[in-house]
Amino acid sequence: MSQNLSRGSDTLDLLRQAGIPAREEGVGPLFIAPQFQDLTAIDDQDEERVQCIFSGILNLGSYRHGARSLHGSVYRRGGEYLLVGEYDIAEYEALAARTLQLNTEMARREREVKRLNRRLRQSEQALLEASLTDHLTQLKNRRFFLQRAEQELAHCERTGQPLALALCDLDHFKQVNDTFGHEMGDRVLVGFAELAQGMIRKDDLLARYGGEEFVLMLPGVSVGQARHQLERIRARLDVTPVEGMGRAVTASFGVVGWVAGCAIDQLLRSADQGLYLAKERGRNCVVEMELDLRCSVEEANARGG
Repeated sequence: MSQNLSRGSDTLDLLRQAGIPAREEGVGPLFIAPQFQDLTAIDDQDEERVQCIFSGILNLGSYRHGARSLHGSVYRRGGEYLLVGEYDIAEYEALAARTLQLNTEMARREREVKRLNRRLRQSEQALLEASLTDHLTQLKNRRFFLQRAEQELAHCERTGQPLALALCDLDHFKQVNDTFGHEMGDRVLVGFAELAQGMIRKDDLLARYGGEEFVLMLPGVSVGQARHQLERIRARLDVTPVEGMGRAVTASFGVVGWVAGCAIDQLLRSADQGLYLAKERGRNCVVEMELDLRCSVEEANARGG
């Protein structure tokens, strides 16, 4: 062979006669196993001495055009290389063909595994989203709200920034279901969700709390600012007819502001008291509550006793 196995025309002719696809750019790339760069990387202590640098099975060719096997040896003296081998050993041919087949199949299966893993991650994400989303209104559900609320309250404790929380209940919703049917009731719920969602900020969280009740959390907003926002939502709802009903529905709101040291259940309880007062005052209004932690502690102690 020539010095770098890249210009040996005699070698190329011999490989072609043996059925090994060879091109003029060299025979070095035709070494599949062992690879040519591995052979040339072997240290040569004496450049004048003929050294056997490999003996065994040689796979030559390419994955694309096919490979052939030789049982032989590769010798080197300085920068010259000589390959001596026996061609057409049936078991080696079969082994090389099977190896290529297995490598191809392995690559295909690896691609399939990656594809299935992507689908699995997508399915897991979809299931997680479904478990935290109300299927009717597409708002986040109570479970998601409670998780997010704990995070927001912890942030308020660290930074002291304000936060407001409101509960909303659609007025006379049972009457809507009884008079117009549950399909119309669903339309009312979806309509309110879309209207309110379109009037709040990206950082605010509107969630379906249960039935016809919704909860709205407004981080970074004082209770007075939140009440103003709720009045805007209430007024818009009051003049927006529901398709198929010919009239609008109304809603009642109870809103409370965060106080340092309070828990989410205390905020919800206070907002619910405001919602009850809104119903007592004739519905279709917003009632602002002031959280009294002392009363909440006394109530908790009374329940514990």
